Amino acid sequence: MGRRSHYRVKVDTVDPVQITLAVRGWPPIGVRLRDANAHGIAVDVDPDLPVPTSPGNQVELTVWLVMRHRAVVVPAKIVTETTHEHGRRLGLHFVDPDSVDRELACELGVVFNRRGGPRHAIREFSPVSLVPVGAPGPAVIATACDVSSCGVGVTMAPMDDSRLSGATHFRAQIELDEAGGVIDTRVELRHRRLSGGRVTYGLRFDPEESDGLAAIRTAIQTFIETRAAAPA
Repeated sequence: MGRRSHYRVKVDTVDPVQITLAVRGWPPIGVRLRDANAHGIAVDVDPDLPVPTSPGNQVELTVWLVMRHRAVVVPAKIVTETTHEHGRRLGLHFVDPDSVDRELACELGVVFNRRGGPRHAIREFSPVSLVPVGAPGPAVIATACDVSSCGVGVTMAPMDDSRLSGATHFRAQIELDEAGGVIDTRVELRHRRLSGGRVTYGLRFDPEESDGLAAIRTAIQTFIETRAAAPA
């Protein structure tokens, strides 16, 4: 897909998601999702399906959210086609990435990656306090599980998740380590999911806090270089 500003995440299709691809004049075919980011995806196509897949062709992807009984149609353009031993792999660019983000951000936050940099798992306990913007009250204390230069992933108990009342913007205080001190910034919820009895939030640092964002990224990068695990 050329030079990407967002790295792609390899997808092991464990989520209840199915994708079909349709080229005008041809019946839809099932494809296998391989990797993705907010701007496009790569899919595998069976070699014996006679569907025109040359770069430049416009297609329609239908993303079936099986458990939600919901389908989202995503226009896309084929930008690359390669062959391998099991078939063809297509690189697809979303025609309207913002629409994909609005329609699928919550359901496919992990699959359709919107991070500008790789995540690094956090080895040690790092508390993160969250207070919804515009609704001051007692902070919910979550635990940081991974971090990047663009945001942080946190986990919490379902009871704490319910206390946040569906808010999407928070004031966050992130305690990475003693050397880095406490990072105080606004964050935006980009995805939320339940896993292993815990609720995970993907939080993005607010780009409008331009005065402090450079300092935050410097602190995060120092932490990554000295204390965090290898990128995920």
